[in-house]
Amino acid sequence: MADSVARLLEFAEDHLRDAGVTQVRVETLGDSVEYEPYEWTRAFYRAMGFSEFKLVMTDNPAAGPGVARVPSSCEVVERNVFQARGLDDRGTRPR
Repeated sequence: MADSVARLLEFAEDHLRDAGVTQVRVETLGDSVEYEPYEWTRAFYRAMGFSEFKLVMTDNPAAGPGVARVPSSCEVVERNVFQARGLDDRGTRPR
């Protein structure tokens, strides 16, 4: 599954790069809540070269109606869409 998600990310970044976008930022539940799917998500983004942009406290988005909302961290990660493909900031391959 990770390979198909990585290909989807690369596809999206190719189109974003063509549109002049240089940075991609993604928000995911931070590590203040132990929940395996988000642990996998954070590990995936780190493996794809994303780095922490900021960490903010928020209400747990998984809390539904009638469930106490507990403060949790939201991790925002980013990566440069050119560097992700081994290109410089102008979109060319360094010599």
